[in-house]
Amino acid sequence: HNPDISGQGIDMALRHYLINGAPVLANINIGAEFQSGIFPDGVYQGEAERGFYHAVAVVGYDERGVIVQNSWGTSWGTDGYAHIGWGALDEVLVEAVAPIGWVEYSPAPAAA
Repeated sequence: HNPDISGQGIDMALRHYLINGAPVLANINIGAEFQSGIFPDGVYQGEAERGFYHAVAVVGYDERGVIVQNSWGTSWGTDGYAHIGWGALDEVLVEAVAPIGWVEYSPAPAAA
């Protein structure tokens, strides 16, 4: 079920998809601090000098912000994951993509 969530804040839209088990791919505008993977209190709060675009998977959220999984390996962030603070999300998020619907796929049985 994919209700119309246009007009709602991005935080509500992300929560909707994550609660329903949908993956969300986010394109974010970042800088050197994000690339370092080291954040005060473990939460990325944005930075003044940005200009590098990067895709991450949004895999969850909590009171601190969204939880993202990066593709740079387990040495980045906390085992490859980090928080982007709710306040920073509007600042760094360029776009987010989630599936409109799910397609169940089962391969055809092998010919005998």
